[in-house]
Amino acid sequence: MIQIDHVSKCFDGITAVNDLSLTIEEGKVFGLLGTNGAGKSTLLRMICGVFRPDKGSILSDNRPIYENPEVKQEIFYISDDAYYFSNASAEDMIRFYQLSYPDFQTERIYELLDKFSLDKKRRISTFSKGMKKQLSLLLGICSDAKWLFCDESFDGLDPVMRQAVKSLFAQEMCDRDFTPVILSLIHISEPTRPY
Repeated sequence: MIQIDHVSKCFDGITAVNDLSLTIEEGKVFGLLGTNGAGKSTLLRMICGVFRPDKGSILSDNRPIYENPEVKQEIFYISDDAYYFSNASAEDMIRFYQLSYPDFQTERIYELLDKFSLDKKRRISTFSKGMKKQLSLLLGICSDAKWLFCDESFDGLDPVMRQAVKSLFAQEMCDRDFTPVILSLIHISEPTRPY
C-alpha cells in the first residue's frame, strides 16, 4: 500500500501539489486523471522518490520511499518522455535495468520484444514514439517491480497496442503482486458560444 499523507510541493513559489492525502491499494489498477498543470506528474515523481515532498509523507508499506534504494527496487517509473541513453539499443537498456532490478525477467523481455516486433539491437533513437512507449512498458513489466507508475504511457500507442498492453497488465496482476498506476490527461474543451 502507498500512503500519501498531507503532501505538498512547490517550485519557485508556485504550488504544484497542495496538502494531498490518498491511499493506493495493491492489486488494483489505479488511475490518476487531471488537466495540464494539475500536479499529476509532480505527484508521481514524489511517489517514486524522484522529488522529496516539501511537506507530508509518502510511504510504501510503512517505509519511506525517498532515498530508500530497497523500496525503489519495487517501483518502476515511466515518465511521459522516457529517457534512453544516447545510441542505446533495447539490449543496452535491458543490461542497465538488470543492474537496478535483481529479479529482472531477461528471458521474458526478449520474448515480448519479438512479440511486439521490436528489434533488440536497433538504436532506440530510430524508434517511433509508439515503439519507445512499448519498450518502456515492456521494460517496466519485466523489471518484476511491484508497482508500475505510468505517466501518459498510453499516449502514442494505437488502439491495438493499447489493448495488448492492457492484456499484459491484467495477466501480470493475475500472476504476481503487481499494481499499475496510470496517469492520464483529461481535456476540457471550451463550451461553444452562439454568435
